Amino acid sequence: PPPPPPPPRRYKRINPDKMRSEYGKLAMMLQDLHAYPRIGFDFASIVTPVQTVGAALKRVGALAMLDDDLVAVATRPMPPHATADEVAEKRAARNELVERYGGPAAESREQSPAAASPAEPDADNDADAATSSGKRYKEFGGATRREVVDRCLASLDDAASFIAINVRPIDKLLGYLAEFKTLSSDKWSLQIKSGSGGACLSHSHSQQIGYVREALSLWKEIHENIFDFWETVEHDMILSGKRYIWRNTGQGYARVCGGPETYSRIKRAISTVQQRLGGWVGSQVVHLGDDDVPNPLVFIDKYTIIPNLVGPIVQVLENLDVTFAAEKEPYPGIRKLVLSSVDSHEEIQKLILADFFRHGFDGSGDDGGACIDGRLTSAWNWCSLIEKKKYYLLFKLMGFTGFDANYN
Repeated sequence: PPPPPPPPRRYKRINPDKMRSEYGKLAMMLQDLHAYPRIGFDFASIVTPVQTVGAALKRVGALAMLDDDLVAVATRPMPPHATADEVAEKRAARNELVERYGGPAAESREQSPAAASPAEPDADNDADAATSSGKRYKEFGGATRREVVDRCLASLDDAASFIAINVRPIDKLLGYLAEFKTLSSDKWSLQIKSGSGGACLSHSHSQQIGYVREALSLWKEIHENIFDFWETVEHDMILSGKRYIWRNTGQGYARVCGGPETYSRIKRAISTVQQRLGGWVGSQVVHLGDDDVPNPLVFIDKYTIIPNLVGPIVQVLENLDVTFAAEKEPYPGIRKLVLSSVDSHEEIQKLILADFFRHGFDGSGDDGGACIDGRLTSAWNWCSLIEKKKYYLLFKLMGFTGFDANYN
């Protein structure tokens, strides 16, 4: 028989572009079941915590693996052009960990009273069976300890790669932004003035650099800890049992409910970024449980799609580099078209970046402003106007197909 489908709540976390409507319906249904219980209904019988690597390793007595320095090597994201040595080193590290924590020697240590991370007591002793290849665990589909350890390493590897892919374009934009500190020409000034060019804020060049830097840094911090945010969102939305109000928020009807765990987590992220940067330019107000961000589900939906906002911009800029670096142009005419209006492709790159850094962070857009959520709103407002930009044709020539393209 075909393998069962992956648990939807866990699957959604690493595939945010999937199940957009289905996951929302599931979360709301579970929220109703918990917040408005029925007589004789056992909520815990259908809603359980999402299974984590830590819980699985603890179950099989291999929790100590998480403290092993070799895990970082075995789950290190590989660059697109990784060398054979790098791939071999990663594979060898994974095999070593599987043997160290899942092999016969590890099972022998588990039986010793001095074991560092003993397995949890069996919930059902009849459910697990001992075989020649080792004990098999029913809750893991009859997998052995070795197979569970290997599966956990694969899960950690997937998560690390997922985070690296999402953080990379944000890091690139932070690098591009740093270059504007040394540009003295007024042409590349990021200064904005309220009422000019659609801006709703007024910042000097240096203030705007700081404002954009803290926004991008916060987005990076969120995506480096995105699985932690998913935990808090599901706790607030599903597991807490708190009730909601169904009302018109001005953007349509929505469930309005607070999210104390999520709110606390985002405030910790802001504090971390502020300490790292040594200050803060804009507002630190976080909207959650109000008309702007009605509930934690809306909150996580806003922030999980940040890579779809910044990724296409970085892709266009990098494709420009590739086009002008090639000895023989793959598409005759593109270089000539670009150089007909500017002196170099670096100039058009700076033109795109300056426009994004100015008006993607100018407080514009519905519910925009200098607050934490307003920065994201302003950036999406800039994206919605991309077809009106004078460089839009160049975007198309560089492979741009749209923002949020994965969801279409």
